[in-house]
Amino acid sequence: MNTRQRIHCNRHMRGFTLLELLVAIMIVALIMTTALGAVRLGGKSLETAIERTDSIEEMRAVTSFLRRQFVQIIPNAYGEDRPVAFYGDSTRVEFVAPAPLQSAAAGLLAYKLTAEDDAGNPQLMLTYAPFDVDANEFAVTDVSATRILAEGFDTIAFEYFGNGTKDSRPSWQDHWPDEEGRLPQLVRIRLSASDGRRDWPELIFGIRARGDDS
Repeated sequence: MNTRQRIHCNRHMRGFTLLELLVAIMIVALIMTTALGAVRLGGKSLETAIERTDSIEEMRAVTSFLRRQFVQIIPNAYGEDRPVAFYGDSTRVEFVAPAPLQSAAAGLLAYKLTAEDDAGNPQLMLTYAPFDVDANEFAVTDVSATRILAEGFDTIAFEYFGNGTKDSRPSWQDHWPDEEGRLPQLVRIRLSASDGRRDWPELIFGIRARGDDS
């Protein structure tokens, strides 16, 4: 093998230069960084999707439960000549309805749905106790069970739609008058959160029994 052949062979057998090695390392690092970012983004998206799914399922369960209870409200639980068993303001609504089928209770229960707990934190809380038909006035005082229906909100408020008096026009109001033994047509619950993860819509429930409409 002559000198020219040896030089040509050495050119083909030489290794990578330092510059080529650095470029290769940078390319590999860039690919790994991009792949890691994609994995993190995918994990965060999956976590967000799970949170939204859980929130939607929670909303459906709460809505279904409250719809069943509101539609079964019994305004004349005391009897025809006694006060209507319903009270509503912006922070709570109290009513009488049959015990849920899934509970161990039976008969009528007095329910209190509140917009906050004892410490003032916005929570949709439900308390209930056996209804006392012999009480002089309607108020849910004795509590046998408490259940947090939803939490994580900044504000929760109740509103009522209907004509509170015989001569008034139906409208939304944050306090329901009970002087004439009437029930509202609708109950609305407004829930809001600033973080955007609790973006529940307004919950609106119809009340089938209207009380005294005469």
